[in-house]
Amino acid sequence: MSNLLDEAKERGESLGDLSLALGVTAGHLMQLSYGNCDIKDSSPDFLIASANYLGLPPIVAKVLAGSVSMSDFLVPSESEEVAVKRSIRQIMRDPKVRKSMPVDLLSLSFDAKKAIVLLYQQFNPNVDFFGAASLPNYLQSLQRAGAIREKSKLKADTGCRDIATRKPGKQSGK
Repeated sequence: MSNLLDEAKERGESLGDLSLALGVTAGHLMQLSYGNCDIKDSSPDFLIASANYLGLPPIVAKVLAGSVSMSDFLVPSESEEVAVKRSIRQIMRDPKVRKSMPVDLLSLSFDAKKAIVLLYQQFNPNVDFFGAASLPNYLQSLQRAGAIREKSKLKADTGCRDIATRKPGKQSGK
């Protein structure tokens, strides 16, 4: 939400201008900015409008809003908690880590374990716990899937419009 408010400020636009651009009320934007509403529960249309306003692909807005999580990219589908726990067990098998860690890593909080996994991965370039190296391929697949979906949606919409534009009471071929 702060990205949107910052962008509006840079453009010299008011909260009302921003709400018009995003298709919501200024009150709704205030609720989001005060944390009374969770932005991850926002409609897809709002997230797409937000992305357009920020000049970003819609998937980026969805990630920023928390609508897409790290677990959405895990294959096979597993929760983020399970992936972090699995990664911690792998890290604990590293002899260097085992010698230098005074605590059982599995006993730490989820956030601490996740931070350790991300740090370990950052300093060990051959380690890819979350499939980040495959991300460009995933993104290409997502882009293709989005294009196919849009094409199918366009065909369906066109079909509906064709039916809707027929004049009532007139049937073709009779």
